[in-house]
Amino acid sequence: PVEVPYLCGAVEISKASIEKENEIRRSLIAVNLRLTFAPLMLKTGFKENKLTQLNQSLLVTYLNENLHCLFQDTDSPRNLTHSILSFKQLETILEYILTGEREVIESCDIPIRIDIHENFQIFTKSEPCFTSTYAALLPHRSEIFISTMYCPIIIGKLRNFGFIGQFDIAFLAKHLSVDKFENVSICCPLFWDFVKSEKLSKEELKEGFGIHQLIPCLVSSHIQPTQPQFFSINQLEFVVSPTLKEKDKILYSALSKLKCPILDIDYIGRMLSYLDNIAISQIRSPEVIIQSISLSEDTTADLEKEEVSRLLQVLHQVEKLQFDIDKIPLLCSLKLFKTQSGEFLSLSRCKVCFLNDVSLKLGPILLKKLLHNNHLVTFVRNSYGDLITSLCRRARIKLLNISELLSQMIFPLLEQS
Repeated sequence: PVEVPYLCGAVEISKASIEKENEIRRSLIAVNLRLTFAPLMLKTGFKENKLTQLNQSLLVTYLNENLHCLFQDTDSPRNLTHSILSFKQLETILEYILTGEREVIESCDIPIRIDIHENFQIFTKSEPCFTSTYAALLPHRSEIFISTMYCPIIIGKLRNFGFIGQFDIAFLAKHLSVDKFENVSICCPLFWDFVKSEKLSKEELKEGFGIHQLIPCLVSSHIQPTQPQFFSINQLEFVVSPTLKEKDKILYSALSKLKCPILDIDYIGRMLSYLDNIAISQIRSPEVIIQSISLSEDTTADLEKEEVSRLLQVLHQVEKLQFDIDKIPLLCSLKLFKTQSGEFLSLSRCKVCFLNDVSLKLGPILLKKLLHNNHLVTFVRNSYGDLITSLCRRARIKLLNISELLSQMIFPLLEQS
């Protein structure tokens, strides 16, 4: 208790009923605030005897200095379960405090804020809190979100005094933690709901999150149930939109088999058109498709002939076949290249290559021996032969012409026989 009792002759709350005034008095007495009641005519006499009339500033000071009085025991956890006051009583006290002068209230730290997990926190302008709308995005920062039990009128007043801040892209980008999502089925669509509600552009996303700051995105998984994956804004441009299935069915099928990241329409359906406009690439250029494949889980998948043909057609569009050097191993790992035996292999399996045409007939036994002895694979020369040539040259895979094949491979093999 404080050193001197407080006079609470008339608790003034605009349009407050006598019942509410009595509720405040009962709540304050419950937390050991000693109150003296007297008719208004005796107010002057009380002041002369150094009894002070209660006001909002004095009440906040008392609460800060005697917060332990709000709990059943001094060692009790500071949460609503162990509070001797109900949430409604605490909200009524808060409502009274917020009727004070703006300069006084804005300078106060009010220690009776209840967060979404019903723990006691502080209302302070130095560290504004937020409503719980986007609390699932920051589960490791639950203390900054207020309880859902606060009434809209109180929230409006708290916002007006600056105790509740604006949850914006800058704050989210600073505190988003990719390893602490509790509910993956909620957090990803919720993130994009937030982006849409803020009417953020792609440029604002890049400015807020930066190139390397990861953001959540739900993508289809071919092995296990849908899990969130995290991409930078730049990477997100290479996540495949489900709309590609309608525009280019064969290409979509190929990218699916290669396990490229594809937006999960079951979770993200209502946001699909917005995401297509703001972040998700339409997979129009071969460079974008190569980047999408670089995010895939498995580049060694077996594709159908029409899927191989479609991917080769796309890759062949790269100007002068000048691929980025860091993408050469990726392209060499794709099973896109038809061998003379009719199967599709990746160039990464080869140490030596030969582009064959119909003029040179190599039997299956000879082909098998060449492969076993020299790791040589003979590919059929077709309209994409220059693609093989370009990749072999840049991957430093030896590519033989017919005279080199005969002199270096076949004749020595025949001599051994």
